[in-house]
Amino acid sequence: MTTIKFHRNQIHAITKALDLIFGKNAKADEVVQRLLKGQKRWGSRDRRLAAGSIYDIVRYKRKYEAVATDMIGRTDHASLFWIWAAEQGYTPPDWADIEELDVNKVQEALNNVELRAIRESVPDWLDKLGVEELGEDRWEKELHVLNQEADVILRVNTLLTHPERLQQWLKEEGVETE
Repeated sequence: MTTIKFHRNQIHAITKALDLIFGKNAKADEVVQRLLKGQKRWGSRDRRLAAGSIYDIVRYKRKYEAVATDMIGRTDHASLFWIWAAEQGYTPPDWADIEELDVNKVQEALNNVELRAIRESVPDWLDKLGVEELGEDRWEKELHVLNQEADVILRVNTLLTHPERLQQWLKEEGVETE
């Protein structure tokens, strides 16, 4: 479990952003951009936490709702945030409006979701179409890969530098490369 200090105003801003996205059908990138622009006092860690949590909750809403319903008994946006936080290994603070939430049990529940459409957080129609088009086994693999974060590929302008020189500079900056 990771210890992180959550601030009430930060959680309130995140849940308000989720309200706009899910309640008013606002575009997630515009909501996040407005949120970060309006929070001048937040540092890079706070901004990364807010943007990352919002995008993850939007992407995996169906899975988080299923687990929140089973473990908490409600699916408001604050509950979805705390399910996301538990998945990341964060423990809710004492002031959180959530009863005892066991991080390990949440992680276990998220890993053991039975239905593929809920586990991978896709609509039933898309899951059905994928099975029809690709077959059960291939769709399972494809869907899992689609939910992985893409690798970053850098192209090097060889007129300005050499790949080895750039790789060395990135290594000095603490960025691993292949």
